[in-house]
Amino acid sequence: MALIQPVRAQPVPAEISEPEKREVLELARKLSHTSFSYRTVATQLMLGEANYFSEELALPVQHPLQLSEISVRVSPPWYCKIESTDAGLSRIDRIRAANFAASGSIESRDFRFFFNGAGKLWSVNRVRAEGKDSILALYPELARSSSLIDTKGAYGLATQWLSSVSVDVPGLEQKYKPDIRQWFFWGKAKNLPKDQWAMPSVTATNKTMLPIFDVYWGQAGAPAAKVTVLGTTKELLELQVQDSSFSRRAPLIITNGIALNEIPNPPLKHLQQIQHGSETNSVGINPRAGTNRPPPFYQRVGNQ
Repeated sequence: MALIQPVRAQPVPAEISEPEKREVLELARKLSHTSFSYRTVATQLMLGEANYFSEELALPVQHPLQLSEISVRVSPPWYCKIESTDAGLSRIDRIRAANFAASGSIESRDFRFFFNGAGKLWSVNRVRAEGKDSILALYPELARSSSLIDTKGAYGLATQWLSSVSVDVPGLEQKYKPDIRQWFFWGKAKNLPKDQWAMPSVTATNKTMLPIFDVYWGQAGAPAAKVTVLGTTKELLELQVQDSSFSRRAPLIITNGIALNEIPNPPLKHLQQIQHGSETNSVGINPRAGTNRPPPFYQRVGNQ
């Protein structure tokens, strides 16, 4: 972040006193919830970024996304603060001078958008496709389907999508070699459906390849970036940029977060009316939640 600068030449602050410690704890308590005003500003910032990604990735959703048709989770400011790096300030003054990253998630009918503590959209995850309530429900059909692309096609789509949302693909590939894996099941397609995919039998010797490809850079378990492509339609299933240093998108910053969080909420009746369809004030964000689970097996099928 631009605020992080060397501080070795700056004076070292005095140790935190007990009164100051109590003041820090009280401010932490106040900033561990979100006011309606803070949630409104964070939601506007995140919704704007989700709409940018939706447009650039040509996602099959209504453009722009409507607030009445999404659910929103906003992380409390204490968990996404960007403190001043002025070492001459006391701890409480560094917190008071902090900016805050808009962090949380937005979920539409078919997609989830996740924002990290640095205020960047790091994950777009598809939860529904082709009218199914989950990607998982497509597996039996996909096991019997052919892919319209090979590894080269998957790689081409992945780099195209990353570039479209301002990811530095040349810089990413200078540091990490891309790798491609294809999903598969142990067993035969006729033996799927339902729960047969989860664990192979001890006698399973056949692989059933699925037309789904992961293109990733970095370690497979925690890649710097990853794109999952549905080969039957050449559509995006997931895009992740866990190393946000490769994203040229400006972070979503709230500069007056403490003041916003101190504004009293509107009356409860009015609050319920204007928050219709939204879910807010949630700290935990799990991009793996839900039914969009991949099968437990991948096969490396190529690299670039």
